[in-house]
Amino acid sequence: MKKLILLELIFGLIIATIVNNFVSIVVIAQEITISDSVIKEDYAALKVDITFPVIQGLKNKQIEKNANQTIQQDIFNFKNELWTESEEYLKLSDNEKWEIGKYEASTYYEVHYQKNDILSFSIFPDFRTFSGTQI
Repeated sequence: MKKLILLELIFGLIIATIVNNFVSIVVIAQEITISDSVIKEDYAALKVDITFPVIQGLKNKQIEKNANQTIQQDIFNFKNELWTESEEYLKLSDNEKWEIGKYEASTYYEVHYQKNDILSFSIFPDFRTFSGTQI
């Protein structure tokens, strides 16, 4: 699913671009920090190991909240889509008596620039499927 969103909030303090589940955010003219939020879950057909950034320290707390909510919602959508797909695969493999291979969902982010009150980072989602053997 291709999507392109350009979000400018309050005089261009935050610019977010999302293309093909790739998130890039630039925050300008703020004293900010970035920390990790981690989701590790293990289901019958899906292993989740997701790390995404949480922005802190913006002077405008509404912008900070909106940016973090946007990131978190995209991460949860990514995870939930894979969970749904893996559950369908699990049901099919049970019906067909296949050995299951777990889906793996992960993300990581990379900070490109963080100084002079400017923060730029990208989030990279990744998923893998492993097929089992048929009996």
